[in-house]
Amino acid sequence: MLDLSRYTSPGEAYRLLVESLSVILEVHGDARVLEELGVKALVDLDKAVRDAAALKGGSTPRGLYEVSNLIEGRRRKVLAAYYTDPLGVRVISALAKSYALDSGFEDVVVADPFMGSGVLLAGFIKEFGCEKVGRVIGFEKDPLACLVGYAALLRLCGRGKVEVKCGDTFEIVRLQPTLAGSTASYKSCAHLILTNPPFTRWELLDSKYRRLLESRFTATHYSKYIARRQLNLQTLSLFTADYMLRKGGLLAAVLPASTFYTIYGEGVKKLLRENYRILALIQKRGESSFSLGSGFKEVVLVASKSREGRGETAFVTLDSGLEPSLAYSSGWVRAPGAEYVDLHSVPPILDFNWLSLFNLGALKPLVSALSTLTSAGRLLPLAEAIGEDGVIRGVEMYGPDFFLVPNKYWRVAGVSGDSIAISGGGEVLELPREYAVKSLRKPGLYTDRILVDPDHYLVSIPPVSVEELPSGVRRYVAWGLKSGAAAAAVRAFGEKWYSHVYRQVESKKPFAKLFLPDKVDARFRNRGVFAVASEAPASATKDFYLVLDEQCSPLLTLWFNSSLFISLLLYAGRAISEAWTRFLEEDYLRLPAPSPGTCREYREESEKLIREISAARLPPLPLQLDDPRRRRLDEFILDTLGVQGVGVDYLHELLAKPLKEHAIRGKQGG
Repeated sequence: MLDLSRYTSPGEAYRLLVESLSVILEVHGDARVLEELGVKALVDLDKAVRDAAALKGGSTPRGLYEVSNLIEGRRRKVLAAYYTDPLGVRVISALAKSYALDSGFEDVVVADPFMGSGVLLAGFIKEFGCEKVGRVIGFEKDPLACLVGYAALLRLCGRGKVEVKCGDTFEIVRLQPTLAGSTASYKSCAHLILTNPPFTRWELLDSKYRRLLESRFTATHYSKYIARRQLNLQTLSLFTADYMLRKGGLLAAVLPASTFYTIYGEGVKKLLRENYRILALIQKRGESSFSLGSGFKEVVLVASKSREGRGETAFVTLDSGLEPSLAYSSGWVRAPGAEYVDLHSVPPILDFNWLSLFNLGALKPLVSALSTLTSAGRLLPLAEAIGEDGVIRGVEMYGPDFFLVPNKYWRVAGVSGDSIAISGGGEVLELPREYAVKSLRKPGLYTDRILVDPDHYLVSIPPVSVEELPSGVRRYVAWGLKSGAAAAAVRAFGEKWYSHVYRQVESKKPFAKLFLPDKVDARFRNRGVFAVASEAPASATKDFYLVLDEQCSPLLTLWFNSSLFISLLLYAGRAISEAWTRFLEEDYLRLPAPSPGTCREYREESEKLIREISAARLPPLPLQLDDPRRRRLDEFILDTLGVQGVGVDYLHELLAKPLKEHAIRGKQGG
């Protein structure tokens, strides 16, 4: 339904609508084509058609990028209406043109199943020329963007070659047989798929719609590429693009970088390896996105649909402000300064995150050393070293200002053997010691020592009636209700809301001596350590992962703080933005770590070194590279593991580069 009131500026939306209709009327001479497009009427559509006719065939709508800015905020997120920027359009258009010419395609069919306002299709046609195009196919869910894109494509190529449908692509392109037993006409229809598909967060989609998509795709052969039934929209979008693409055709897509390092993306990587020659992955230097308005790191994937010849993939980093010099020729994407990598033989250390391969040149000595240690059994995937269940997420709280003390309302006034006293608002309450679980709160509080003293307490209340609770706890529960500090828990858990932390503590047993952050500022501006340890087992919030193996914890603590590991983190970690890097449980479990035998052999020495390094505060990591304590730590790790071919100076040089780059970008952004 085309409802202009849904846009942030109905007047501007109406202007774009009228300009688009004027072109459509000029080419078709009749407004009935709107029904063929799939645009349902709105109250004043007749007036818009009359106003469009009065323009007597106006020019192409002025702003293909304007539409996305008119879409209301939440709806824009749901639609993922962030259109490919001019650099991305030029890169994709140039490569698609050279690929089509090199392949000898005739009457080229080019399609974008998620076309937005048509910026990619229009950019390619301008580069390639419409006379060589046989058919232009585009689908778009937002009706205004669809009409603007259709008008732009009509102006470029005319009526006979342009086929656009306004609606949900997953409804238009059916991957399963219809009730009549036929299949959609879009199977293997295109020589070129040029797209910037939606990567809406799965949680933002309506639950009924999610179930519908899941049922449709799991009933097809694409189900084998859905890892652990983990779905997201860009994965399903790529399945749709693959369905539409001919053998020997080209897929060029703007994708979130997470496609190549999350569990959701494992199926995509498998699909590409089995059915495509992956020609290139392209990123920007110093910028995160190829989509205007998107804050997420993105890459351009370029792949040929062919199982013949594995070849190498060009990993290309574009310098900002420079016109890219890329072209396809004889099975290769040629680009100055590219790294060429065979993705079928990438070391497991780096395979889980293909983004690390953009820096493979600098990493080769490190990768070689790690591979040698892995082959010798000195390093193992962490899952093998401590078990698949050896890393768990910390405790989640629905209301940290109730379930964690101290907080913004209460401070810890005293601790005894059997209770802790908390004070706030002129009141002092006694909580039994078994109701207070010693815990770490967030990584930002523990930045300058490896060995820390957990200084917070989780409020862990058993699921008994309020009347059965000790007096101080009853009063604290009453305060939580009255103040609103526990409102989120009440909404989520009902009557015994105050026990949801207790239930996690009882079921997960979240106690450890080694704590890993789930996210870290890759600039390490105010951070001198990565992992922290405690003398005695403690708990932690969900901002940490807990390593449960106490025997391995001392050496693992040093390993996770070593320059060797942090270099791997910065080059191969989850780059959710230019500054922040995130790891999940499965990431840690797949990373290399010292073997259990090595951990046992060097346990006492590791504990001693941890205490020595923690005797005084550590400066931020960029200032540690000349610090004797860091050199001592790194030498210990290299000697313990028996690393050959890599020295401390190389590690520090390797580490200094990303820290310096992040620092420069931080100053520019600040």
